Amino acid sequence: MKINYSYCDGQMGSQAVSRETSEVSEVTKHLYDLTQPKRSLMTTPPGVDGYLDFHVRDDGSIEMEIMERCNDDFANVNVATAERVIQVAMTDTRELLLRQKLDGLPIDWIT
Repeated sequence: MKINYSYCDGQMGSQAVSRETSEVSEVTKHLYDLTQPKRSLMTTPPGVDGYLDFHVRDDGSIEMEIMERCNDDFANVNVATAERVIQVAMTDTRELLLRQKLDGLPIDWIT
């Protein structure tokens, strides 16, 4: 299954790089670049009726947003958890909301 994603390095005037891939590793490699404020990785996984985004806050922490079927969920995640979330989003074909698919992961949900 293919995923569309965009990576933005957070620099003023820079363009987001947008691509489509079926390789989990191509998407997750950008998670390791989420080290400075304003950087972001935006995805539209095939099993998600909406989007999955990661954004670096001003304090350097990573916020994850899942917008799916009018449900908007936010969580604080580290790179390892974000990587696992993308793997699940790209490979789990069950007919469940992504948040339900992530139930077994140690995620610090804000909402």
